[in-house]
Amino acid sequence: MSSTVIIVLAVVGGLILLALAGLAVSRLRKSRERRRARMSSDAAGHRQEAEAHVARAQDLAPKVEVLREEAHQESALADKHADLARGHAARADDLGEQAGDIEQRATREGQSAGRHDDQATELEDKL
Repeated sequence: MSSTVIIVLAVVGGLILLALAGLAVSRLRKSRERRRARMSSDAAGHRQEAEAHVARAQDLAPKVEVLREEAHQESALADKHADLARGHAARADDLGEQAGDIEQRATREGQSAGRHDDQATELEDKL
C-alpha cells in the first residue's frame, strides 16, 4: 500500500471519528435538554404542590387556635368537676359515717327497748 492511501484512510478514519464524536455530543446535548426540561416541569409541579400545602396550612391555623381554646376550657371544666366530685365524695363519706353511727344507736335503742319490755313483763307478772 502506498503512503497516500494510508494517509487518505487515516484522514477518512479521523473524519469518521470526528463525525461519530459530533453525533455523540449532539445526542448528549439533546438528552441533557430533555432532562433539564423534565426537571423544570417537575420543579414547577413541586412548587405548585408547595403553594397548595401552604394554603391548606394557612386555612388550618385558625382551626388550631379554636381547638386549643376549646381544649383549655374543657380542661378547666374537668378540673372544676373533679373538685366538685371530691367534695361530693367527702360529703358521701361523712353521711355514710353518720348513717353508721345512727344505725348503731338504733340497734342499741332496740336492745334497750327489748330489755325494758322484758322488765315490764316481769313486773306485770308479779302483780
